[in-house]
Amino acid sequence: MQVIPEGDTKAIGARLRGVPREAFVDALIAQLSEEARQNPLYTFEKLRNWVEIIAGIFGIAKGYEPDGTVGTYDAFYGAKAPEPVVCDDETWRDVWIGEWKDFVHAAPATSLSVESSARCHYLPGTHETFTRPEHLFAFQKTINEALAQPV
Repeated sequence: MQVIPEGDTKAIGARLRGVPREAFVDALIAQLSEEARQNPLYTFEKLRNWVEIIAGIFGIAKGYEPDGTVGTYDAFYGAKAPEPVVCDDETWRDVWIGEWKDFVHAAPATSLSVESSARCHYLPGTHETFTRPEHLFAFQKTINEALAQPV
């Protein structure tokens, strides 16, 4: 089921920008496909909880300043950088995700690969579609393989 058509996320984001938090879930529900609105899995309460989680994540990320180093770092990426980043896959992996290698104390200065302590794992799909049913098996398999690698 397509909850929000893949090409519509940017336009929907623009329409929802500035909507007060207390009205956001109703405004979001109005953007869902008819099929999703009829699905009992997408209740107001569940969507409100999802919005609160996402708002919390963005709130944390907005003021986050990385500090220190870690022994290993695993990044997961897909075929297309998320909006508003516009670049090819290699630039997305090597520059945007790759800048995190500087916080891995055991990472070689120039590498970001599955063999390094700063590991990058390719996932089928895009940033927006990793968790869709057609990609879930590969998604969980890749994460489990990363977790099984020595630290």
